Amino acid sequence: MTLGELRDAINELEDMEGDHVLDMDVYAEYDYGDHSHTRALTVFSDIQIVNPRRTAYSDSGLAISDEEDRADNQKPVIALTRR
Repeated sequence: MTLGELRDAINELEDMEGDHVLDMDVYAEYDYGDHSHTRALTVFSDIQIVNPRRTAYSDSGLAISDEEDRADNQKPVIALTRR
């Protein structure tokens, strides 16, 4: 999803449900577990541009890199983070 698509989805949700949705808490969903999948929710408090690195441990195949330079030649992405 692009930032523009997220904005459009928020606008559509506001049109369908009313402007009170803008005051609702937002969580991100993720699935974990090898055998028994749990759809968990996580909070985030910040939005930032990050340089991802490849990993086998996420559905996206990407993780946040702590390095300054772009890892694995991945293009920067926008991340909703817990920082």
